[in-house]
Amino acid sequence: MKRNFNTGFTFIELLIALTIFSIIAASIYYTLNAGIKVWQRGNILIGENQRMRIFFDAISKDIRNAISFSGIPSEWTEESVSFHTIIDVSSATKPHREPVRRIYYFDDKKGELKRARVIQKEGFDEKYVDEEVLLDNLEDVGFEYAYESGEEYEWKDEWEFEDEDEDIIPRGVKIKVKLKNGAEDKEKTFEKIVFIPISKLGEEE
Repeated sequence: MKRNFNTGFTFIELLIALTIFSIIAASIYYTLNAGIKVWQRGNILIGENQRMRIFFDAISKDIRNAISFSGIPSEWTEESVSFHTIIDVSSATKPHREPVRRIYYFDDKKGELKRARVIQKEGFDEKYVDEEVLLDNLEDVGFEYAYESGEEYEWKDEWEFEDEDEDIIPRGVKIKVKLKNGAEDKEKTFEKIVFIPISKLGEEE
């Protein structure tokens, strides 16, 4: 006698196979999705750190080169700084540095930190200001200033001169930048302290 053997899958076997396949596919999907989210968060963090590093490098260079310019006082407040500094304007054939007036201020309506430049040729007149946005998507920006107090420094949110007739540059500046909350609703604050070697230009002999 001949026997007939069925070589196909039964309906129950097919359901079991589909279930196992679905579990494996779901596991792969969630693993990949979690990895992509971690990678995206890492890229965002790297991008934020990079732009903050570029900003701090730029403002640190300006502040370290700050000079006291006779007849045109600096302004050092909690929301903004306005001072004279030396910048490099060298061309391909002629190395050259010149004084400019730098202004850093926070536009709280737009959440932007802006940098302005006024050149000596215009008499440092702020109506000829050249302005650019350095940082955006900010919650707050603040400045503090170092007062010598014994062996340590006392930090205050405004620089006041002991002699009103003399434009004195603070010993150090603390810059705080707070980013707007992201999807994780966590505050991200960056801080840098810049100490300044003191110099003075424009005095009459």
